[in-house]
Amino acid sequence: MLDELRQFEGVEVVRVDRTLDPEQSAKKIAEENARDLLRQSGADVLIWGRVKRLNNRTAMQLYWTPARDAPGAKPSGQYQPTETITLPSEFWSDLKQILGLLVQSRIGALTANESGHYAADRLALLIVQVRALVQSKEGVWNPETLTGVQFSLANALELDGEQSGKNESLVESIDLYCQVLDEYTRERAPLDWP
Repeated sequence: MLDELRQFEGVEVVRVDRTLDPEQSAKKIAEENARDLLRQSGADVLIWGRVKRLNNRTAMQLYWTPARDAPGAKPSGQYQPTETITLPSEFWSDLKQILGLLVQSRIGALTANESGHYAADRLALLIVQVRALVQSKEGVWNPETLTGVQFSLANALELDGEQSGKNESLVESIDLYCQVLDEYTRERAPLDWP
């Protein structure tokens, strides 16, 4: 599983050798333990689970827990065991959605709270990671999350360009804003138009 996760572009994988018991009397306790591990590790998402026997074969049953609430995302995911050791496709899509929502909140916090403060140095690594995540072949974005991530990335590039004086960042920001506006038409998002 770790090898598969390491192939996910834009994601840094940190192994946490702890035990969470999804069969505890209250699943809420396992979720609280997961959030404690997230606080200790500084990670954004903790993926955990167990290996089960299924028809004389082993299979994984996976859960994930985000470090903070991400509106629009499932608070936790549970994936049925598969017949193989590979991660199920719905896992990749769910993981990509939660990472997209977390990216938006992280960039939003950096760009909104840094008015008048230099933040380009903190944005540089995040911009690289978000670019890789957007280009990742794993999982499928829902259109709203992809548009939100692209818009957030455009905001980050704009601030980076303004503060660092990099014209490339400003040009990329403008291109992304135009791309988002092309996607955000009345026909594609009728409920968002007055």
